[in-house]
Amino acid sequence: MSLTKFAATLFLTLGATVAGAAGFSSLEERMNGQEFAGAGLEKLSPDELARLNEWLRAHWPSQVAATPYPATADTRGLTELNASRDAIVSTLQGEFTGWSSRSVFELENGMVWEPAGGSITPLSTRPIQNPTVIIEPGMLGTWLLRIEGYNAKMRVKRVR
Repeated sequence: MSLTKFAATLFLTLGATVAGAAGFSSLEERMNGQEFAGAGLEKLSPDELARLNEWLRAHWPSQVAATPYPATADTRGLTELNASRDAIVSTLQGEFTGWSSRSVFELENGMVWEPAGGSITPLSTRPIQNPTVIIEPGMLGTWLLRIEGYNAKMRVKRVR
């Protein structure tokens, strides 16, 4: 892709990005030159690339757009691209008395997790202030949450 063609593409998509949802970044902004070329995106015309970016902006998840993450943020559980599958150990904020299918787990490290669906076995405990939470990788890209001192585990998904 010539420099002129790239500049035109950037100009077209930058206008769409500014007018689009807060927190959305075009492919050109999100990828370095090697990643952009490696994905074959330099083969697209400026109009095709602008349309692709517009489609991505329109389908961008609202919780991601509302909560932009810096490049150094811990993305475990949000994306499988280049994200570590190491266990997460943090502290649950506030009082813990158990979980149900509607539980939301806000951790001290800023992560927010909720049950991943399916059949949830409720858990009731005595009230515990700020317990330690361990979130471990499960099979097929899933994550399992447990509270330190309890054997029960629940499949969870990260929402923020």
